[in-house]
Amino acid sequence: QIETDDKAFLGFGYIPTGYTLAPYLSNLWILHLGGSFNPFLEKKMGSVPLDSFEVALDFYYYRKHKKEGGISDPFADFEHADIGYAVDLSLNWDIFSDITFLARGGTFLPGAAYDTNDPRYYVSFSMLFSF
Repeated sequence: QIETDDKAFLGFGYIPTGYTLAPYLSNLWILHLGGSFNPFLEKKMGSVPLDSFEVALDFYYYRKHKKEGGISDPFADFEHADIGYAVDLSLNWDIFSDITFLARGGTFLPGAAYDTNDPRYYVSFSMLFSF
């Protein structure tokens, strides 16, 4: 057995940490606020119902637990606790009982732990076919 001071937590399962930065839960504090709603309750587009159309917006604030430590993003290499902010938008639509459209997008705005202020972006579109 190897003795170490490393107390990093790398658990199993899924915890939403944002689309763009998507960090592991190690030396990290995350403030997450979000919500979703259905803008078209009891509406139709022709014969296709729109009531399953869902819009979700999430906000994340990331901060290092120990500013001298690292996180899973190797570019956050400055000794500052402020990692940055992220905003995610997602759209889900069950077009039919067996076809779902999913759109995901996000922006990450780096904080003082980074040597750049340039935002990062993430966009994903997918279709899910169930059978």
